Amino acid sequence: MEVHHHTHHPKKWKEYITEFLMLFLAVSLGFLAENIREGQIEDHRAKEFLELFKNEVKANNKQIDSVLKQAVPLLVNNERLYYFLATSDNNISLSQLADTINLWIFRFSNDKRIFDQMKNSGALRYIKNQQTIDLITSYEIEADMAEFRAFDQETPQWKEWWRFMDENMPSAFQVKMLGTKKFKPINDMNPEVYTLYSTHKEFFENKLAHLKLSESIKDKLTNYIAHRVSLQKLSIANYKRVQKKGDFLLKELEEYISKH
Repeated sequence: MEVHHHTHHPKKWKEYITEFLMLFLAVSLGFLAENIREGQIEDHRAKEFLELFKNEVKANNKQIDSVLKQAVPLLVNNERLYYFLATSDNNISLSQLADTINLWIFRFSNDKRIFDQMKNSGALRYIKNQQTIDLITSYEIEADMAEFRAFDQETPQWKEWWRFMDENMPSAFQVKMLGTKKFKPINDMNPEVYTLYSTHKEFFENKLAHLKLSESIKDKLTNYIAHRVSLQKLSIANYKRVQKKGDFLLKELEEYISKH
């Protein structure tokens, strides 16, 4: 039997170069396609996160609107009361004061769940514009500071004011103050309180009828209200600054999303 041997001719160097170039091109195109695909995925994720983040900023602005709607009239009331106490003689009726004084506190709480999710998952890197990232970070710092300032300063002062009222005002004063329409949101939790107060209203009125605010207690109360007013003004200024930054940020986010 005759065996035929195939003769293998060595490849020319040009063939090796051609094969290398083809392999290199295929690998390069694969990397390029993968990078394009990853870029598209990141752009898509960035848009998804930014749409959610926009809703978060809008919710914060809406919350600030609600806080300001209640906090500004309260500030006006407290400042009027401060000047009334500071300029009045010693003939201030406790009954009248119980109808006037308002111990409510309204605060802003920064909703930052989406931002924290973007930061903790590294999704901020999906945003290709450093200016947009800086604006987002600056907004969150401002919102955090506004929240912290109110909770760190207003809340302790508010608690201290309540303690002052407990220690220096008769129980009839507290009952009448809590029975006013200012405390309706709380009193509505137990509608029976209206009947209870109505039944005993004359008793509490008689207890307060001839009681006046002493000079020493008036001075202390005036100082408390002055402190409260200053903190309220700072909080309101901070809230408005956060809201202004939020409005500007929303426009920037809309522009970024439309371009990507």
